[in-house]
Amino acid sequence: MHVVRLVANVMTLEAVLCWVGVTFHVPAFAQLLHDGWRASGTLGYANVAGLLLLIGWLCAGIIARESGRAVDHLRCATLAAAALTTQSRSVLVAVLVCGAVLLVVHRRVAAKLWSSLAPAAVAFAGLLPAVRGDGPWSAFAILSALAAVGLVLGTPWLSRHRLGRIAVQLLPLACGAVGVVLLRSRLLDNGSNRGRIDIWQGALARMQTVGLFGEGPHELAALSHHETVALLVHSDVLQYGLYYGIPGLLGLVFCVYRLGRLSWKTRTSHQRELWVVGVSSLLCVSVVSSVDFPLQVPLVPAVVGLIVGATLWPARAVVVPQDRPNAARQPAPTET
Repeated sequence: MHVVRLVANVMTLEAVLCWVGVTFHVPAFAQLLHDGWRASGTLGYANVAGLLLLIGWLCAGIIARESGRAVDHLRCATLAAAALTTQSRSVLVAVLVCGAVLLVVHRRVAAKLWSSLAPAAVAFAGLLPAVRGDGPWSAFAILSALAAVGLVLGTPWLSRHRLGRIAVQLLPLACGAVGVVLLRSRLLDNGSNRGRIDIWQGALARMQTVGLFGEGPHELAALSHHETVALLVHSDVLQYGLYYGIPGLLGLVFCVYRLGRLSWKTRTSHQRELWVVGVSSLLCVSVVSSVDFPLQVPLVPAVVGLIVGATLWPARAVVVPQDRPNAARQPAPTET
């Protein structure tokens, strides 16, 4: 759990920088695109920053559910709001997929993450003028952030009343509807979709001509010579096939198999919360990797490897056999 808390704390700092970047239009932490400002944090790319913030949100949700402290609830809401500021559609899809899985495997964690969306949605709704650059955006953003903090602190009191509980549950939907209306050009960015499809088709055509071992990452050398190149193909699967050919794809498939097998073997672990963090992180990375290149950014595999090593691997030692649910903890057999 110490590693989970470490990841949540570090990602919270990144979340604050993302919020500052969009609120005050700081180019170091946000990008001005044709549809407005998008948070990119210290990584410089919104989709990858959004994925790391999403992983931090999952870690913070587990911590908040176990501790129940207001500061942990506030951290969870902060990470959720920051992930929204990246406006990453691939991260949004990952949230939907991961949320559906969590509803099946651990509803309490899913409920905690959903409750954190209420203050996050309030903070993000007030940030929309800053995204579009209209009016006194900084004042709106600061007021909405203060309102979100008040909502986090007041949620225990609201939860005692039936109308309060209903309001907390419906608030994310209401603010989400406002965000969809105001950011519909971003959500329905057909130009971005068409560009990705063109890149993927070009990558598939090149893969047919590069041979068994791929063409290697020669774009980096061309870039160092001030040549204009298409550096990445926005799909880690195609990227590995293009760079490293059949061996690269086989290596990627082997890693997916091993991680999937480890996740399946530890599904009955007593450390259920740790298992949820590890599997959810792997699931989110898998979804985003299909349409983007998070595995090409060294920080992402490093963070995911740290989480898997701290969550799924220790869980191997405390697996409860499914046919003996009341059995004592037994060490899992060691693979050779």
